[in-house]
Amino acid sequence: MDWKYHFIARFKRKFMVEINGKTIEGLLIDLDGTVYIHGKVLEGAQETIDALLETYNVLFLTNTDSKSKPSLMSYYERIGLQLPEDKVYSVPEFAKEFLLENEKTVYFIVSEDLEDYFSDLKRDGFDPDIVLIGDVGTTSDLNARLNTALRCLKRGAELWVLQKGITYVATSGLALDSGSYGQMLESAAGVKMKVMGKPNPLFFEAGAKRLGVPLEKICVIGDDLEADIEGGKNVGAATVLVKTGKYDDEVLAEYEERGIVPDAILDRFTEIDRIFPLKK
Repeated sequence: MDWKYHFIARFKRKFMVEINGKTIEGLLIDLDGTVYIHGKVLEGAQETIDALLETYNVLFLTNTDSKSKPSLMSYYERIGLQLPEDKVYSVPEFAKEFLLENEKTVYFIVSEDLEDYFSDLKRDGFDPDIVLIGDVGTTSDLNARLNTALRCLKRGAELWVLQKGITYVATSGLALDSGSYGQMLESAAGVKMKVMGKPNPLFFEAGAKRLGVPLEKICVIGDDLEADIEGGKNVGAATVLVKTGKYDDEVLAEYEERGIVPDAILDRFTEIDRIFPLKK
């Protein structure tokens, strides 16, 4: 990988780095698959995070769609990951802001935790603006809710998923993810689903706004070639691929053939100081 960087300045008491001629003033960093995998924080990741927060303008941008923001922060604490709450921006948090700001009525198929989290949103189980699919958790009436969603879509609702993952590994084994239900409804209703989380440009834009940095001065760091690398490239950000989590050599080759090439590739998150020097 032919990439170059150098330390160039302080910015608002944080440092900037130049990557391949692009000045970077803010970092949007993935968590699941990049910093931790299957509930286990990768060795050295916490120390790297602490140093990044001390040195750079950082926000952790996550597609995790099974938990509300309070539950997510509690989960991080349980697995031994210490993160400032204001430095984590999750897709349910973004979705809630987006739906409130645009005054959309919604029919939800999400976990009980998110049902409570979205309690102040306008709901409509007959003719909503949006059908929103997330992690379904242990929803007991899932079949009935999917049928209701189908009818709403046929009446003209838009279909959105919090994130488009097809499967994930649960404690009990391989399980269907949000994107599976989205694809089923997409096919049944004859509509096209939209994605709230990465690679949605609006999610990246909201993250950049929180950092107070334009997207062209952002670097996206993560393990997912579609969500993090292609998504980052599409909004004009620099990108760094981490070869953990969802990383796959064959998938990388396919993306590179399409001209989607990360600005840098690291074997693990803790090597980030090769690009972004850290305070010792």
